[in-house]
Amino acid sequence: MINSEDIFIHLYGAATDINVRLDKNSVIIEKTYISLANQRVVSICNRSDVIVHFQWKAFATPEEEEQQKIRFVSDLMTEEEQETNQFLKDCTEDPTLREQMPLLARTFQNRRQLVEDDTMLLSDDIFIIEPVVSA
Repeated sequence: MINSEDIFIHLYGAATDINVRLDKNSVIIEKTYISLANQRVVSICNRSDVIVHFQWKAFATPEEEEQQKIRFVSDLMTEEEQETNQFLKDCTEDPTLREQMPLLARTFQNRRQLVEDDTMLLSDDIFIIEPVVSA
């Protein structure tokens, strides 16, 4: 039995008053089987006199990126609340654990900072795009 799966990725580009485009409207990748790889090239064509920098992003707009970050932070806050409640319960059995409370808070603060600093570049388990940003 052969399984076949069609996978699509929508690409979007935006430029202001500049002649930059992708060289293809679509890319078809042949069937690829377990332990094999397949690749295609998409070029960014710059027909202007301006140096163009690019990034392959996970979301089409900054608003979509921000909404995802808000969801991530909300999930982190829920997780922090649950872990803090469990930690406080553990502290009732062993009061010496209270000394480690700042460590728990700092861990979640660092995780929130990672979310806020994330540039939301495209990262996927199936597709690899190189380079993700221009040099």
